[in-house]
Amino acid sequence: MSRPWTLERINVVLRTLFACTLITVNVLVVAATPLRGAADEAFAEAQLLENSSAQYREMKPIDYPDVADRTGYCVVLVRLLIDSKGAISDLLALTSEGSAANCESWSARTARSIMAGQWTFEPAHQMGRPVPSEVVIPVVFVPRLGDAVRPLHLPRSALDVIFVSPKA
Repeated sequence: MSRPWTLERINVVLRTLFACTLITVNVLVVAATPLRGAADEAFAEAQLLENSSAQYREMKPIDYPDVADRTGYCVVLVRLLIDSKGAISDLLALTSEGSAANCESWSARTARSIMAGQWTFEPAHQMGRPVPSEVVIPVVFVPRLGDAVRPLHLPRSALDVIFVSPKA
């Protein structure tokens, strides 16, 4: 049985297919006809895999800074260039914001941890072939997991958020 084509699913497909462009496409869908049959659904899923963005493969833990302010939070965005084999080829940018003291110094520490940890990624794909791409790794330092952090406005190339808190 095929899944229904909801507006959300169509938007995911469109975002996936056009991930390599910098243009945002707004689409008004009046009616969507679901694909019929298992073969059609398998074909649709294969199309989604043909064009994909980079994803985490192997990660080393990031430690909470020992001298960190235990009352505030810090959001660090690490922007990296990933080669077609999934390795980090360049550090493009670092940004940080938050209420914790010394939040700016946490960004450099986070980048060193990621680079020294030799993180690897599943490379992005275009037309079924691995290609270089940019990713943003959002790392949120919080004194306790579950603490409130103001809403994150992440770029489209952002991967899943990594939350880091002190060891108990």
